Amino acid sequence: MTTHKTYLIAGATRGIGRGLVANLLNREGSTVIAGVRDSKAETARSLDELPKGKGSRLIIVGIDAESDTSASTAMHTLQSTHYITHLDVVIANAGKANPFASIAALDLNTARDLFNVNTLGPLRLFQAVFPLLKPGARFLVMSSIAGSIQTALALPFGVAAYGISKAAANFIVAKAAQENPELAITALHPGTVETDMSVAVIESLGREAFSDDQGTSLVITVEESVNGMVALLEKPKEEVTGKFLDWRGEVIPW
Repeated sequence: MTTHKTYLIAGATRGIGRGLVANLLNREGSTVIAGVRDSKAETARSLDELPKGKGSRLIIVGIDAESDTSASTAMHTLQSTHYITHLDVVIANAGKANPFASIAALDLNTARDLFNVNTLGPLRLFQAVFPLLKPGARFLVMSSIAGSIQTALALPFGVAAYGISKAAANFIVAKAAQENPELAITALHPGTVETDMSVAVIESLGREAFSDDQGTSLVITVEESVNGMVALLEKPKEEVTGKFLDWRGEVIPW
């Protein structure tokens, strides 16, 4: 598929972020910007080995979700060095998880840490890329079902710090979409994806905790998640903006 679009994926070195880079880079005519915390790390450098579609190119740029200035500095570099004049799709994928805990047992430093990355990270990125978002551009935040207040209360384990940070990120999505109707701004739940970050949690809680009523596993691969979310990029703006969707496009309650 020929796209001739420019994509920015923050948190691109592993898991879902790397999967998104690989998928989009394999299209023809794509410019894929991989935002990484450390551009000199082997995981970042190895992105350049991913297959590229005809006429596609990869740009690796440093974006640290915990920094107040990193994203804006990266945008300056993209414009002055790589001559990027606009961004068609931005995906705020960088995030952090932690051992699940209850509200009563929640460590405040852990809560601050996750809020800084999972909530303020997407906010910093949105503010930095905003001048490069033309009408019709898309900004997606990688959220989680744990950020749905209604749904998280039914989960069989505590998601206090993580859920707080993702619920707050969801508010940013909803408010930004209201304020900028010319853009498509969406919160995404990628599914329960088996990645390096999630596998320890899945195993510690037991895979039965991630199964439906019939005992079928709800854990999916990176490829399944990415294919579903990329398909959502083709949906009309009106079907996705200001919404909280899972990787299949199904609406999740805020």
